[in-house]
Amino acid sequence: MGYTVVMDSGDRRLILSYSTNGEARTVTVQLEAVPMRFGGFRYYALCPRTLRRCEVLPVVGGVVACRQAHRLTYASQSMDHLDRLRERMDRCEKRLREKPRRGHNRVRLTAAWATDNSFMIPLIDFRRGDRAARKQRQRGSFPSSIQAFESG
Repeated sequence: MGYTVVMDSGDRRLILSYSTNGEARTVTVQLEAVPMRFGGFRYYALCPRTLRRCEVLPVVGGVVACRQAHRLTYASQSMDHLDRLRERMDRCEKRLREKPRRGHNRVRLTAAWATDNSFMIPLIDFRRGDRAARKQRQRGSFPSSIQAFESG
């Protein structure tokens, strides 16, 4: 993708040149200068479809437009409760693998990971209807907080 920026006194625009499926396309995007509090300007692109101020204009199917015009959503907007728990557990595991910044942080993260992990296993097994997990819950091998969670 090639681009040209035109910054005349009255005309500010970005000219994008690209090709999709072997077809060459050129799109002109207007730029808007917004004065900053302590001097200078911040430049925003105006979406060619909605004329909204944007910092990012994704190209989807060869069309340059803002996220709202393409009806794109963030991945977090379509997560359910179980996905959010998995995401939190992944973040805890990632931070545990990093070099600890403070000693008590590692202990706290380990405890958080153990708590999240203990909730994840019965939730996943409960949704699947896993017989072995049900038997394990009936025997009481999970902590009492999880059993209270499932019964409540």
